[in-house]
Amino acid sequence: MTDAERMAEVYLILYAFENSMREFIDGHLAAAYGDKWHDDPKIVNTTVKGRVERNRNAEVRHRYHSRRNARFVYYTDLGDLPLIAHSENGWKVFRSLLPTDKWLHGRVEVIEASRNLR
Repeated sequence: MTDAERMAEVYLILYAFENSMREFIDGHLAAAYGDKWHDDPKIVNTTVKGRVERNRNAEVRHRYHSRRNARFVYYTDLGDLPLIAHSENGWKVFRSLLPTDKWLHGRVEVIEASRNLR
């Protein structure tokens, strides 16, 4: 039980981080390109679109799980967020907001390592 309680605290932090990052990216891209920013292939490549579609399909198959937020960005994998921010048109928005082009990727790498320990 002690381990479960400790992990519950960590989960809350990871959840807040991931969804804050999604809101940050979605908000800035929507402000720059509109609510359909994810339709721009210079922001979201076909690989990321494929993972989003996979995640949406999995949600339909497993209806007993809680639903994600309906917006595109909530169906991305955590590792997709730096790809979106560093895309050709994404970086035009985030260049002035992030310290370097490697910064976001580094933060996500650390979080993914903690999140996906096996």
